[in-house]
Amino acid sequence: SDLSLRANFQWKDKHSEFRAQGRYLFGETNDEKSTDNLFGSLRYRRNFAPGSFGNFETRYERDPIKRIDYDLQQSIGAGHRLIENKKMQLSLGAGGAAIFRSTQTTEPGWTYALDAFQDFNYEINGRFTFNQDFTMLAKPMENNELSIKLKAALIGTITNSINMTMRYELDYDNSLLPDARTSERWITSIAYVF
Repeated sequence: SDLSLRANFQWKDKHSEFRAQGRYLFGETNDEKSTDNLFGSLRYRRNFAPGSFGNFETRYERDPIKRIDYDLQQSIGAGHRLIENKKMQLSLGAGGAAIFRSTQTTEPGWTYALDAFQDFNYEINGRFTFNQDFTMLAKPMENNELSIKLKAALIGTITNSINMTMRYELDYDNSLLPDARTSERWITSIAYVF
């Protein structure tokens, strides 16, 4: 059995953009817990030149299955919109991140990383939209530790307030134990849009 709960909020004006996301995943296989993941992020982008923006993002994650007690990240960077029109948006950017993390195999502590991100949104037609987010954190001074999050979704509009989403997610973190480094999931969900 699997449970997937998500909430997304977006607000945008001429000069700035705000996005909040929350996700809780829970799963059991043969009466044993196989998934228990809580993730949240707040992102603020502020335009400072045509096509360019400052990017500020706070992320939190807890995952006892992967032995992560908590992982709190604050990243600051800049990006550029390579494509921006009514149907398609593509942005790339980079910056730095401060991370406070506690796992069941390491002591709580601060670390720092290089942060790169990319996001893509394409309105296929009036009913279907494809979006994709990619984030990479690299710690070259700490045994080349690398963390990758890839999310891709095809969203189909059923009515003005209900849509159906087919979603693929990949999480990879080579700082974790080998059996917890990679997780992949395909999720189909129904969402209500306020």
